[in-house]
Formats: sequence, C-alpha cells, structure tokens
Amino acid sequence: MKTIQIGKIVNTRGLKGEVKIIPNTHFIEERYGKGAVLYVGKDLQKATILRSRYEKGMVYAVFDGLEDINLVEQWKGMELFADENAPLVLEEDEVLYSDLMDCDVYTNEKIYVGRVIDVLETRANAVLRIKRNEGTVLIPFVRAIVVSVDIDDKKIIIEEMEGLL
Repeated sequence: MKTIQIGKIVNTRGLKGEVKIIPNTHFIEERYGKGAVLYVGKDLQKATILRSRYEKGMVYAVFDGLEDINLVEQWKGMELFADENAPLVLEEDEVLYSDLMDCDVYTNEKIYVGRVIDVLETRANAVLRIKRNEGTVLIPFVRAIVVSVDIDDKKIIIEEMEGLL
C-alpha cells in the first residue's frame, strides 16, 4: 500500500485518548471524519477515527478502541498517513499537495525556477517552497501567480512578477 502524509500528532488532550493533530491536507472532513482509516508512524499502525473536530487550525481526534491517554501518548510527535488510493473527490482546479511535490517550476517565459520541495499551509493560501540552485524561494499557490499545473508531466508554470523571485 502506498501512503501519503496527512498530518502529525503533536500532543494529547484530556484523559480519554484525544490527540491534537496538525493537519497537512485540505480534505479535513474526508481524512479525519468518523470512520476514516489512518496509519500512525513509520510502522503504519492502523487506527480508525471514532470522533473528531476541527478547531483553530488543529484537528482533535479519538481513535476507535483507544479511548485512554495511556494508549495514545506514545504517538506524540508521530506522523499520520492515509492510503494514497483512498477515494477523494477533487474539484476541477484542485490538486493534492503530495502531487505538487517534485514538480519542476518554470516562468511563463520558459525559464527554469526550481523544484517544489514542500507545500506550506497558511491561513490565506498554500505556499510552494521551491529549491533553486542557490537556496529556496517561497511562491504563493494562487491563481494570480500559478498559470498552470500539469501533474502528469510534473510541471508548474508561474507568472513572473517583480520581486517574486
């Protein structure tokens, strides 16, 4: 099974096994909803969401059969994964962050900018971290800047703006 990283458990909350998660997905309801199957840590321990809620940019979740702090405390600091083949309904202009990774970025004048090494989530929009020959640059993932995304060819075209690069 191929997995994608969708978050990280950063702490526990209360005594009934609730964990605090920093999500790394736009699909909060689909990935963290009741009955969603997640995999914890490098050994991909299977866990099913019993209940969850989204509050102030964080997900608070309880896993089925693990409603005790002593059962989940060991997961602090571990990453959460989902099955990459789990069905998600995407809108026409939506892409998965994982699909943006390793895409080559070019200006609309066909000048190579670099390669996407990370996607950061901000309150306003996603931001692409692009590795250049010397250092990195951050590019907002917004329509005004991103002209096109071709996931099959791993290619992103951006509108070059003064001060952007």
